[in-house]
Amino acid sequence: MEDLSDCIMRTGLADIKNKGELFTWNNGQIGLGRIHCKLDRCLVNQDWVDHLRGSEANFLLAGLSDHSPCVLKIDEMPSFGPKPFKFFNFWTKDPMFMDLVR
Repeated sequence: MEDLSDCIMRTGLADIKNKGELFTWNNGQIGLGRIHCKLDRCLVNQDWVDHLRGSEANFLLAGLSDHSPCVLKIDEMPSFGPKPFKFFNFWTKDPMFMDLVR
């Protein structure tokens, strides 16, 4: 998990806006033996967000698979002025962060 988190941080990826199922994987059991968690994600970079701001991922109910299918809606939105400043806390973990701030 640390390698994945490091990769996501270094590449500047973030989860796209999503809706639908909160948990995207389950072990197929019912009752107390049921385990479910959010394993599946749809990651995009800042360039994607800048150009396709209306995009979103919709996680559907799991069917034959133990994973929820993801339908990605790719949509541009008209520009309504300057974009708000966004800050992600994971940026502070980058070794070059303080040098960049200075």
